[in-house]
Amino acid sequence: MGVLGVAVATGMCFVGLAMAVDSIRTMDAAGFGDAGRRFAIVPVTAIALFAGMFVVALLNVSRPEVHKRVVLAATASILQAAVGRWFVLALAPPRPAGMIGPSSPPPVAVSVGPGLVVDLLIVIAMVHDRRTTGRVHRAYWIALAVIVAVQVLRVPVSATSAWMHVPQWLVTLVP
Repeated sequence: MGVLGVAVATGMCFVGLAMAVDSIRTMDAAGFGDAGRRFAIVPVTAIALFAGMFVVALLNVSRPEVHKRVVLAATASILQAAVGRWFVLALAPPRPAGMIGPSSPPPVAVSVGPGLVVDLLIVIAMVHDRRTTGRVHRAYWIALAVIVAVQVLRVPVSATSAWMHVPQWLVTLVP
């Protein structure tokens, strides 16, 4: 199972990054260049976060108490895209009739709500940990802190000129 898990996680990272780059290109072609590049921080940092946490989990495979908690947190963190789609279905205004092509990307701040929902999954795991072992494992605290930091920092970082160079670089990197 471990080798299969590594293969699937690696594939997810490459496909996710390729889709993020495709989204940047689509937004550029539709005339939403800067907004698309700003919003690209959400999928790009989600993939980087997942990959980093997965590497930490792999480095701790001999410590199952850490490994399983970091894998769970990494899995929860990557679910933000799916939860974000629920938010779009429930809260986004309907598209005008006859509208063809992509709509403008939302502001990065809308990713905070789905992020908080995903964070609740980790909090539920922490509560379970507390009830079954008598304490919350340190791996959960660290993972949750890193995930929340990434989710919150996306908003201000996405508006910086330094970030705006990253999507441009990614577009040239991925054919």
